[in-house]
Amino acid sequence: MPPKKRKLWKDDDMVKAMKAVKDDGVSLRSAAINFNVPRKALEDSVKGKTQHGVKPGPRTVLTM
Repeated sequence: MPPKKRKLWKDDDMVKAMKAVKDDGVSLRSAAINFNVPRKALEDSVKGKTQHGVKPGPRTVLTM
């Protein structure tokens, strides 16, 4: 089974899409299409379910 592909979009595009939704009143769907980001990831970021710029998965327990 091939590994899942995660985060295939640029951070700048997600920030621009979030700004368009929050400030300009653009719909989630059209912002996701225009900025080439996943709609669900954009929705979660706008609603505050996930934090933008944070690595996915659990926190590191052991030190480097």
